[in-house]
Amino acid sequence: MSAPDQQDPSHQQLSLRESNRRRRYSRILAAADELFRAHGFDQVTTREIAAAAGVGEATLFRYVPNKNDLLLLVIGRQQDALLDEIEQHDDLVASKAPVSPSGEWYLDRISNIYEKRITFYVNDPINVAKYIATGLQSDNSLRAHPMTSGDRVIDRVHGILASGQEADAIRDDVDALIVARNINGIYIHEALRSPSRNLPFETTWERLAQRFDVMLRPLLKMHRKDQCNPFVDK
Repeated sequence: MSAPDQQDPSHQQLSLRESNRRRRYSRILAAADELFRAHGFDQVTTREIAAAAGVGEATLFRYVPNKNDLLLLVIGRQQDALLDEIEQHDDLVASKAPVSPSGEWYLDRISNIYEKRITFYVNDPINVAKYIATGLQSDNSLRAHPMTSGDRVIDRVHGILASGQEADAIRDDVDALIVARNINGIYIHEALRSPSRNLPFETTWERLAQRFDVMLRPLLKMHRKDQCNPFVDK
């Protein structure tokens, strides 16, 4: 076997080329992220992104075919990191479950998940809304990513509701998966309508929490006057 310093020169050249390619790709995504945040998706051109990344526009298109895909890649990476954090936190909460969790305990877990998603949205609402809308377009080559992100949340919420049903804390005469899908649909609707209707972004969670409460509160198996509302009373 050849020693490390006696590697095939062609292999070393290939490794260097791949390393340069990855650095160039990272610069393109970083430049896109910075410009999208500073000026908004619609106000930025691919020529400006290429210039900020230190590459030609033709080079940029060898890595990413269009600006929409750039947005999906930039926001998608951030979304993946957010969902990893959300899942880790919810796993920790689940590991410390009380002996007999109340229905509110399960709803509070769902509330925490979506409050984190809304915090992410509010930090960059125009671009995140564009990311969601672009992901819904059937002709977009990266449309699967936003849908996959949504499916991760749907699966998580479905599991929480199903666990609540097994614990006799959530009504079992409803389909937990359909409820989880409807919750995600409400989130998408609120994220998309807020910029189009000039609604204040800082109150997005309050609006969403009220809509969630109407859907989820009736699912509690038992109602008591002293029960808190995990969506509105936080």
